[in-house]
Amino acid sequence: MEKAALSSSMAERRDTPSRERAGAVPTLLLALACAIIAANIYYLQPLVAAVAQSVGLSDSAAGLVASMTQIGYGMGLVLIVPLADLVENRRLVAMVLALSVVALASAALAPQASVLLLATFVIGLGSVGVQLIVVYAAHLASELERGRVIGAVTSGLMFGIMVSRPVASALAELTSWRVVLGVAAFLTAAIALGLQSALPKRQPRSCETYRGLLAGLPKLYRESPIVQWRTVIHCNLFFGFGLFWTAVPLVLLDRFQFSQSGIAVYALTGIASVLAAPVAGRLADRGHASIGSAASIALVGTGFAAAILGMPGQGGVWLLAVASLLIGAGVTGHAVFGQRDVFSMPASNRARLNGVFMAAYFAAGAIGSAIASLA
Repeated sequence: MEKAALSSSMAERRDTPSRERAGAVPTLLLALACAIIAANIYYLQPLVAAVAQSVGLSDSAAGLVASMTQIGYGMGLVLIVPLADLVENRRLVAMVLALSVVALASAALAPQASVLLLATFVIGLGSVGVQLIVVYAAHLASELERGRVIGAVTSGLMFGIMVSRPVASALAELTSWRVVLGVAAFLTAAIALGLQSALPKRQPRSCETYRGLLAGLPKLYRESPIVQWRTVIHCNLFFGFGLFWTAVPLVLLDRFQFSQSGIAVYALTGIASVLAAPVAGRLADRGHASIGSAASIALVGTGFAAAILGMPGQGGVWLLAVASLLIGAGVTGHAVFGQRDVFSMPASNRARLNGVFMAAYFAAGAIGSAIASLA
């Protein structure tokens, strides 16, 4: 066991940029990059009706505008993220973000539905750059501060998810959905250039082929029980997150007579929950991951209890706002604890295991959203 641990530690030292070079990369830049890239996945969700009408999609096919992005992102988690265990990471991030910029610009200029749908699929593929950055950040950090760094970049990721819909709604109301995508392309290009100049190179020490990486993934996952357990827990939590944020706008619209702009403002109530990420990161670094995970699960359960109590009452809107904070904080906190455990695995396996972890809970969130819509 000691020899294996020593070997893993030595491999990680070879596989990680020097502390001096890593310290030169501001964590804030990585968090900002995660926010900008994650938002690209969700900009079009509140604009589906306007987009479909603009490019001639029927009402029955309008949902494809958002779902193609989701499908592309899910495929990218499985097919692109594992490349971080094989390809020089800075170059990989640059290539994926360049793909995002081209896709966002193409969607903004799309003259017809077929071009738009293909572009939105590629937007999803390119958006897995956010997970490549999370993997990169984990490699840059030392073991003692890894939780703090993961917490910081997860804060950025969740912030991007939370603000993307209301920002897109507000900007589209002032201009058009095409401008929203044009701005997104500009921001993605700017952060790509910033990362390219700030990130040190990181060449993984791997003799595998791409085919070998993917073929060995099931066996690798089976031999990682902590990753399996974290995946099961977080799938349940993110299922609830997807269900909540799909159902609540419908409830606000129907039961509480909110306007669309009112719903967009309400969605901002969840932003404060991103503060749970740095707290969770520090708890994980201090060895309190088990207690923190239990607290995260309890927060989500309490949030749903508040939502149920708030549905029929006069103070329902306020209770739903409290629920959004509690559920967001619980899901965000556990994401940090989960990824902290994923990134405790040997450096040569982290990207693949993180891709599986993310793909599984992303699918669970999509299922939650679908069930909420049906219900």
